[in-house]
Amino acid sequence: MENLTLSTSVPRPSTAYLDHNWAGGHQSLTEEYDYWIDEIEGEIPQELKGTVFRNGPGLLDVGGTPLYHPLMVTA
Repeated sequence: MENLTLSTSVPRPSTAYLDHNWAGGHQSLTEEYDYWIDEIEGEIPQELKGTVFRNGPGLLDVGGTPLYHPLMVTA
């Protein structure tokens, strides 16, 4: 096992996202947009059964006070 060349640097893989864009998921949604979808391709499979739940406006602060863990319920 002589004459082996080892590389000391390993190329870093590129990510499919930018960190600052990912962090946007933790910001309040201040504007909502409403639009109608005119063209729909395909159809919903008959085997698909369930309920669609829609939640509120995506606020991660209340009156300017940030919610650090919005899913935490405190009694």
